[in-house]
Amino acid sequence: MTLENIESLHRENVVQEISELVHRQLVTSSLESTFRNVLEITMQDRLGQSGTDGQRVQEFVRNIHPTQPIQRNDFSNMGLPPPGNDNWDNISITSVSAHAVPYTQSNLHMSREIHSLKSQLEEMKNMMKLSFDLQLDIQRAIRQEVSAALAQVQVGAEGGTPLKKCKPVSDTHCLICLDNHSDSVLYQCGHMCVCYACGRHLMSRNAKCPVCRAPIKDIIRAYKSNED
Repeated sequence: MTLENIESLHRENVVQEISELVHRQLVTSSLESTFRNVLEITMQDRLGQSGTDGQRVQEFVRNIHPTQPIQRNDFSNMGLPPPGNDNWDNISITSVSAHAVPYTQSNLHMSREIHSLKSQLEEMKNMMKLSFDLQLDIQRAIRQEVSAALAQVQVGAEGGTPLKKCKPVSDTHCLICLDNHSDSVLYQCGHMCVCYACGRHLMSRNAKCPVCRAPIKDIIRAYKSNED
């Protein structure tokens, strides 16, 4: 989960808590608190002092100084309406949260889709690179075959000594230097086609296996139990 998603969830929780506080009426919250007991005791004391005379009670109520109106906080920046709107009964927590944190689920889904597309794009790049390397190897082999054929035809047309037919190098020799014996295994593909020195040189250049084009992660030197 990314930092933006965590901040969106935290913002949504804050908005829900504020919305619940706004929906709770002032009179109800006051009567449910300890203020109710204090109010009842005070009224009983005042009634005891004034007696049961309704006229004196009415005068006492009229003489009570009006309290200052409670100022509502402005939470418009968090998606709640300004203090001028008193239509709190028609506002639900779901609508306030949705207005404050828009498209949260859509953003999460979009993030997953973008991550999946990036992975697919990276995989396609690797496949294209492997295909490009394979095409280069094929073109190089074709050029070598064509050059050898043209050279042999030219020598034959001039009446000179024909070139000796090329023979494949023994598979016991290194495919890179063609001099040393292949005594090293390429990890992870497992091909034993190079000598230890050429294998280390290939790995230092981040080259690939000359047989299967697999990445070279390590060079393992092999030893024969007896000499041929």
